[in-house]
Amino acid sequence: MKSVIISADNVTNLGMRLAGITGFVAKNEAEMRRAFKAATIDDTLGVVIITEEVFNTIKDEVTKHKDKGKKPLVVTIPGRKGLEDKDFLMKYIKGSIGIKVD
Repeated sequence: MKSVIISADNVTNLGMRLAGITGFVAKNEAEMRRAFKAATIDDTLGVVIITEEVFNTIKDEVTKHKDKGKKPLVVTIPGRKGLEDKDFLMKYIKGSIGIKVD
């Protein structure tokens, strides 16, 4: 299975390309949604990597895909500026299992 990245900047995309992962650079919400939809219907993909900026922009669509539990697996990584939301992991755990972890 292949992996693909959807990023909002060229630097992250270039870094992942050096690791052998192809991807899309999406500059606006419409491009992000189009790239995400194309990636999720591609049967050859096992992992879709999105940057935090892309996740925050199309959060509703990503969450809907994750809730279905279908392939491909969607993974969110920090962008080139690093992790913007420091409580991202805690919010994700609380939303997934319904408890707050200290």
